[in-house]
Amino acid sequence: MSDNTDDAFVGPGDLCRHRDNSYPIYEVLCVDGERAWLRDVSSGVEGIVSRRNCIALDSGQAARLDGDLRRAAQLEPSPPHSRLTHRPRW
Repeated sequence: MSDNTDDAFVGPGDLCRHRDNSYPIYEVLCVDGERAWLRDVSSGVEGIVSRRNCIALDSGQAARLDGDLRRAAQLEPSPPHSRLTHRPRW
């Protein structure tokens, strides 16, 4: 497990991942001692976790993430039922 050391804690505004997971990516909203309040950048789900489990993204990783999110925002997903047709039973 790759826990952070005391000098590698994340701070407010940082992007991070949780433990050894590559995704989801979180934004650090605020910190209080050993705890961090995180928001999943893709779903908006929030949670409070130990700061030791947060691995900060470096600037290269953050830039790639920003590009991926901008490209994803341009996509227009079609609902799974879009190919189905509804025929009333009369």
